[in-house]
Amino acid sequence: PANLNEFSAYYSLSIKNRASGSFLNFGGSSSFSSMQATDGAGSATAKIISLNPYGGSVGIGTTTPGSYTGIQSNLEVKSSTHGGIAINAGTNSLGMLAFAAGGTHRWSIESENSATPFLAFNEAGTYRLAIDHGGNVGIGTTSPNSLLELRKTTAGFTTSGTGNKGAVLTLHHEAQWESAYGSGGSTPDWIGAIDFTTGDSSAGEGIRASIRTTVNNYYNTNDLAFYTANQGDTTLDERMRIKENGFVGIGDDNPDNKLVVKDGNIKLK
Repeated sequence: PANLNEFSAYYSLSIKNRASGSFLNFGGSSSFSSMQATDGAGSATAKIISLNPYGGSVGIGTTTPGSYTGIQSNLEVKSSTHGGIAINAGTNSLGMLAFAAGGTHRWSIESENSATPFLAFNEAGTYRLAIDHGGNVGIGTTSPNSLLELRKTTAGFTTSGTGNKGAVLTLHHEAQWESAYGSGGSTPDWIGAIDFTTGDSSAGEGIRASIRTTVNNYYNTNDLAFYTANQGDTTLDERMRIKENGFVGIGDDNPDNKLVVKDGNIKLK
């Protein structure tokens, strides 16, 4: 049965569960409404509220929780303007969104609420990626020392011949090179590149230097080319190239010996 003002000092409406003696209580003020599950005591010990425990989806702001990327959402929060879910943890506490399989923790997104908080991706108890309070990103560390730090930790003593490769950054271009590749000109093809850029227009805004891996022909022969731009110029000029056979050219993009220096001198000091 529903009992109005069951606990007049606490709630406006209490609905009693006949089986267990627990209550579903409604209250609030002029600025909010609240719902809470409790036992029958005046002090009201909080209980769990279970929504659709035997299946189904829950919608907040919608009666038709949707399906996204082919997966039906169990909970959808919908708004005609800005929307969101807030996790407000106490000081020096952890806020998290956890993903589990069969009751076992697989992944979670966690935020540590401290003087130096970080946002981390946790795989079964191991932090894989973290963003610290200054915006630095760490892979393998929660305290990166630069904008991006990759760290691999090997336990114990490392001896030779163990195949330990340390931290590796891979740039992979998935493509089938058939024709129309180009090693020069205005539209050459690259497997990958590292560009160094600036927003200082007085020095020539844009890419100031670059390291690129070229695509030379159908047979996957690739060079490593180094570029810089002159002061006040936005055009990249190739300065050095290492061919697929190990030949090095300075000022020459097609060296035919171990070291070729074109249109310049070599100074040994």
